[in-house]
Amino acid sequence: MNSINSDQLESIKLKLSQSLESLQAFQYTIATTEMPNWTEILNKYNNILSHVHILNAFLTASQTNEMNPNNSLLKAVIYPQQPIPQSSEHILHVLLRTKPYPHIEDKENDLISTLELNNEQVESTIQAHDQRSKRASQLTQRIKNQYDWKARVQLSQDAPKINEQETSRLAAYMSTGVLQ
Repeated sequence: MNSINSDQLESIKLKLSQSLESLQAFQYTIATTEMPNWTEILNKYNNILSHVHILNAFLTASQTNEMNPNNSLLKAVIYPQQPIPQSSEHILHVLLRTKPYPHIEDKENDLISTLELNNEQVESTIQAHDQRSKRASQLTQRIKNQYDWKARVQLSQDAPKINEQETSRLAAYMSTGVLQ
């Protein structure tokens, strides 16, 4: 049997630990800051994506090299020759883990429930905005129908008189939706 390329294993281990560190840094940024800077979030998210992409590309490349006789990773069954010391045991769990850590899963569930609550607030804001838009559209249509906009108007040199009562009525209609 061919000897296993330890450089490939170390490379995978390094890529996995970098991905985990990126995820932890992202989680720390979100947890410690009330409203983190958008560029900081985007940079950390891009960092996570790049680590995952590099790991994926490495694993995909090893799968496409199945016909390569030097690729022993796909055929290898790896086990330690000596018992793993307890101080290094966590590394094995990281490499073999298929389910998210419980604290990460809890944070994810909390985030999802928070988003659902915020979604209700967003819906009410959207409805209020739609009502204001409808009132503004009705007001615009009313003003549009009130005047002949295609006719040419002779302007006098005097300053135009503004009807303050009509202006306050229209402003009240815009804010409340009730025409007085």
